[in-house]
Amino acid sequence: MTAEQTYWDKRFADEGELWGKAPSPSAERAARLFAVWEAHSVLVPGCAYGRHCAHFAHHGFHVVGVDNSSVALEMARRIAADEGLAVDYMLGPATKLPLDSGGTDAIYDRALLHLLNAADRERAVAEYFRVLRTDGILYATYFSDQDAECGHGVEVEPGTFDAKHGRPAHFFSEGELREQFAGFHVSVLRLISETEDHGGTTHDHVFWELIAEKEG
Repeated sequence: MTAEQTYWDKRFADEGELWGKAPSPSAERAARLFAVWEAHSVLVPGCAYGRHCAHFAHHGFHVVGVDNSSVALEMARRIAADEGLAVDYMLGPATKLPLDSGGTDAIYDRALLHLLNAADRERAVAEYFRVLRTDGILYATYFSDQDAECGHGVEVEPGTFDAKHGRPAHFFSEGELREQFAGFHVSVLRLISETEDHGGTTHDHVFWELIAEKEG
C-alpha cells in the first residue's frame, strides 16, 4: 500500500463523508454539458465515496468510479445501494485506469490531478486521453496558483506544496495547465471559485475550470 493510499484510507475512515453528500456546483455544470454532448458513459477518477458518481447516475448516465482508497469505495458502494443506483466502482489509480481504450464518452475530474506528482500527472492525462472516445469530453477543476493556499507548507516539487502533512497539492498556472493538456483541444479554461464544506467548516478555493475534447 502506498503512502497516498494509507493517507486517504485513514482520512475516510476517520472523517467519513468529509465533503458532505451534495455534489459540487461544477458537477452540476458538467452533467448539463455531458447531456448536450450526448454522452452516455461518464468516468469519475478519484471518485472517493461517490457523491459525484451518484449525481451523474441520478441524471441517467452510466457511471464508472475509480479510486485508490478501498475504504472510500466501500462507502461509495453502500451509498449507491441505499439510493438504488447502478454505479461501477473499481479500485485503482488514475495513472493506470482499469478500462478499455476509447470506450468512455466523458470524464469528470474534480480536484484529483492536482493531488498527483508531476510524473503521475503526465501518466493520468495520458490515461484520460486513452480511455476517451474520439470527440469525447473532459470536464475538470484543479487548484490555481491564485488560490490562497498556494505556497503554504513545504515545497516538494515546483508549484507543489505539502501543507496537510502527507497530502501535497499542486497549484497550476494557466500556461502549465495548457501544456499539461496539449494533446487535447482545450475549449474552456477559466478561473472559478467554489466553497468546500468540511462538516460545517467552509472555505473557498480558486480553481481552474477546464473543458477539453479529444479530437480525432
